[in-house]
Amino acid sequence: MSYEKYKWKARLLVIHTPNYKNKDYLLTKNIYQKNIKDFHKRFIKLVTKVKKDKEFKIFLIGFDGEVKKKFKKLEYKKIFSIIDK
Repeated sequence: MSYEKYKWKARLLVIHTPNYKNKDYLLTKNIYQKNIKDFHKRFIKLVTKVKKDKEFKIFLIGFDGEVKKKFKKLEYKKIFSIIDK
């Protein structure tokens, strides 16, 4: 999947999950939905990639298309503080 169409338009939270029923994925999606206004204010879009043989991971990708940070779980307050600097 190419993130080129988002470059210079939005930051991305890319979630790698083994499946859509993964408990970490469901928790992350729930947190995102609860704080969607704050994510949108910071131009953060959620993108999900299902990879059956991979473990759950979250990547924060900046406007420039580079990976800024990796997470094992969604720490949205930490993400907001990184962006708001």
